[in-house]
Amino acid sequence: MKLSTMFLLAAAASAVAAPAPPSDARLAELVRESLLSHRAAGAADARVEVDHGVVTLRGETVGEAQRAAATAYAREVPGVRRVENRMTIAGNEVTVMSTALDRMDDAATTLRVEAALFFQLSARALKTRVTTKDGVVTLAGTVATRADKDRVGAVVRGLQGVAAVDDRMAIAGGNEGD
Repeated sequence: MKLSTMFLLAAAASAVAAPAPPSDARLAELVRESLLSHRAAGAADARVEVDHGVVTLRGETVGEAQRAAATAYAREVPGVRRVENRMTIAGNEVTVMSTALDRMDDAATTLRVEAALFFQLSARALKTRVTTKDGVVTLAGTVATRADKDRVGAVVRGLQGVAAVDDRMAIAGGNEGD
C-alpha cells in the first residue's frame, strides 16, 4: 500500500472517530438538562450561556453547596471546556441554615436529657416530659418527692447543650418531703 493511501485512510479514520464538538446552543441545552435532572443542585432555574465551550451560569441558588454542585454538573457535560459560575446565593441561606441547626441542636439536647434521665434515674424519670427551645430545657410531669425533683434538675443542668432549665415538674400530692 502506498504511503499516500495509508495517510488518507488514517485521516479518514480519525475524522470518523472524533465527532465534531457540540455547538454552543447544543451545549447550553445539555447543561440545562443536566441541571434539571439534578434538582438537588438547586439550579434548575439557572440561566445558561455558552461561548466557545465556556459555560456561564447565572441566577440564584439557596446555598454554596448547591452552587458548587451546579458547577460540577455543568462540567460533566461532554464538550464543556470551562464553567464560570456567577450564581448568587439567596439572602436567607444563613437564616435557614442556622434555624435548621438550632432545631437539630435542640432535638439532640432533648434526646440527651431523656437518655440521662432514663439511665441515671431509671423508671422514676419516665413520667418526665422534656422539651428544648434555644437550649432551654423545660421539664414537666410529676415526681414523687422534692428530692426526686431536685435530682432530675441536677442531672439535666449538668448536661451538654443545656443553657437553662425551666422546671415545671409537680410533686405528687404536694408532698415536699423525701
